Amino acid sequence: MCTVVVRVPEPDGGPVRLLAVRDEDPARPWRPLGPWWPEHPGVRGVRDDLAGGAWLAADDKRLAVLLNRAGGADVPLPTSRGSLPLDA
Repeated sequence: MCTVVVRVPEPDGGPVRLLAVRDEDPARPWRPLGPWWPEHPGVRGVRDDLAGGAWLAADDKRLAVLLNRAGGADVPLPTSRGSLPLDA
């Protein structure tokens, strides 16, 4: 199961901390946190080398994470959901 833990301190209490683990398919090729998308300047993320998207992406103000959940989707799914965190 993919897991994300976010610690947001009290104001002026230090940085926001993030722990993220994606383990649904450990063999799927990926690249570590970096600026992999020139069409999204300032965005850094964990790149999915198979589809080119991301399951986690951030800029200086926002963080977007895409996680799976048990059960099925209530809407039709796109071929790849990896653009969702990048566009957020």
